[in-house]
Amino acid sequence: AWQLFEAMQTSGFVSVDQVFDAWPGDADREQLMRLSKGTGQLAWQEFRAAVRLWRSLSTRRPPTLPTYLLQSMAEAAAGNLISLGAAEAACFAAANMCVDPAHLLNLGGFGALLAILPLDSSSMSPQLSEDSGPPALVNLGPTGRFCMYLLGAASLGVMLSPASTLLSATVGDPKSRGHGPLAVAALSCLHFLGFAATLCVLPCADYQGARSTNLCASLGGTLTTAALGLLAARVMERPGAQPAIMLASSVLLLQSLGTSELALRSHLCGRPEPLRPVLGPALGSLACAKRTLMSEQS
Repeated sequence: AWQLFEAMQTSGFVSVDQVFDAWPGDADREQLMRLSKGTGQLAWQEFRAAVRLWRSLSTRRPPTLPTYLLQSMAEAAAGNLISLGAAEAACFAAANMCVDPAHLLNLGGFGALLAILPLDSSSMSPQLSEDSGPPALVNLGPTGRFCMYLLGAASLGVMLSPASTLLSATVGDPKSRGHGPLAVAALSCLHFLGFAATLCVLPCADYQGARSTNLCASLGGTLTTAALGLLAARVMERPGAQPAIMLASSVLLLQSLGTSELALRSHLCGRPEPLRPVLGPALGSLACAKRTLMSEQS
């Protein structure tokens, strides 16, 4: 990498062939070409993105499109599971330990911000931080990034736990006894299994048919979630849970469509970075809010 840095200082660019030959492990020439936007030359930002992509991959090899789609959906399902589990624990603490919901909101917001800043600064294209930052934040590896992601998901669940209590009291099942978040977490796992099963059956080798495959896989996951959820509600004689199951299935469908579309676009641009499709909406919203605040101050 240092030899490529030195070569870039003279011309300002480095060729894709040089990066491909120096890549520690199995590289993907097509992915590097997409990252260079078809020019065959990587400028500083693209080369830095390639280095950070290599650091973020546990296998040191960019994943194929089907693998990246499945990986992104697995990350989303893991985030849902941790977030909803944390919301369940926060609701229990608020109800049985007299914890102020405002304290949960502040604690969850601080934890989410603490987790998302290192994730942004170590990503291929930071949106909240500057190009140069503390090395401890920039050089997060795959394990550190995933741990920060789980911390952020748990903090988000704690922050949104007051809303979970409100939803349980309005559209939730009266017989759930406050365990609505755990039920939605189970539905999220079912949705991922349905999505993965449908994706394994349908072809997804090129970008032309990827969008239709994503749509079919998302619908397959939603049908699996709704069918098994409604079947469980009928077996347990819980008709009041049916509206909540349909609502949760609809929300999971929207999340699946958004995550799979962002994963497709990231892979098409040569940026198959782990956690990028899942964190994209949150980072984009925070970056927009930051620009708005800076424009108002100026």
